[in-house]
Amino acid sequence: MTAPLLPNLTLHLWGQHLGWAVVLAALVGCLLQRTRVPVRRALMALATCAALVPGPHGLVYWLALAYQIPSLASIAVALWWLRGEVTGKRLAIPTALWLGIAAMGGVLLLDTLALLPWPIYSVGFETQALTVWLVVSALLCLCPGLRTWGWAGVLIGLVFAVTRLPTGNLWDAVSDPWLSLLALAVVLRRVGRRNTV
Repeated sequence: MTAPLLPNLTLHLWGQHLGWAVVLAALVGCLLQRTRVPVRRALMALATCAALVPGPHGLVYWLALAYQIPSLASIAVALWWLRGEVTGKRLAIPTALWLGIAAMGGVLLLDTLALLPWPIYSVGFETQALTVWLVVSALLCLCPGLRTWGWAGVLIGLVFAVTRLPTGNLWDAVSDPWLSLLALAVVLRRVGRRNTV
């Protein structure tokens, strides 16, 4: 195995601040959905500004110590939510896609605990993993119901190919523990709703 391509340190620091700014704005907006729109948007802007403060006086410094940087997929989901906040039109993410995200997180967790017969995480440093990701995402673009999400996958793959954010490993770009937990919660909630109908 050759040495993995890692993101430039300056790019990593910028990516950390911008990634957390987007994710925190969406998180604050999502948690305060019942709040009046001007108040909610002001608090979202405040969260964004707090994420852009550099150094130990900034929020991201402390978040990064524990959670590093959000995955590109988490940033994409946050941008999707923010777009809906601005336009008033929310495009629902299909349950199958949430299920796939949750399953990917489960597989990576099993790999972390060394419960799989072969290593999965280390494959994320190889160019073949990126190629497979881009091909699968391009195939999703051919399915009418998943076209938007296929293009999102292609975009995530291309941003990763150019920047290598967040860690140089593809799995860190397309998944993180918080996104996997969110996906699992969404799937369980939708299944619960179906069973109560």
